[in-house]
Amino acid sequence: VRPYVYLYLLALSTNWHQFAAKALYRQGLALVARKDEEQAEAVLIDALKYARDDKAIAAELERLRQRKKAKIAKEKAAYKKMFS
Repeated sequence: VRPYVYLYLLALSTNWHQFAAKALYRQGLALVARKDEEQAEAVLIDALKYARDDKAIAAELERLRQRKKAKIAKEKAAYKKMFS
């Protein structure tokens, strides 16, 4: 086997975490766009496991959590008006 094949395989084995994090981040963005917040949050948390220092993933996860909090607060306010 040629030496460059070993180098290619070594590069894949050391960088696969970056590719997995990027793929999971994109999947999380797609789920956010489809309004599937629960699944998106799980996928983004998995992406953070592979790339802990990635600020884009952390920022998207924080935005998602803020939207969930706002949605819950809006529902509470609506129910409070209904039952008071």
